[in-house]
Amino acid sequence: MLCCSLCNSRFSGEYRSGNLQRHKRTKHAEQRFLCPRAGCLRTFARKDARLKHERRKHPELDRPPAVSRR
Repeated sequence: MLCCSLCNSRFSGEYRSGNLQRHKRTKHAEQRFLCPRAGCLRTFARKDARLKHERRKHPELDRPPAVSRR
């Protein structure tokens, strides 16, 4: 079992180390990704979350479609 030193969230299982690292990057990171659309004040901890928001809420930004991994 691994615990986050900043908030005591716990991680167990085979991928605990990677899950803890991702948790720290997304929950405790200072860098935030701001939506580029004028007037939209949404911010995101991850670039992929911002891109998903842009595709759904601002189609005029003309982002490339998501690519299926299968």
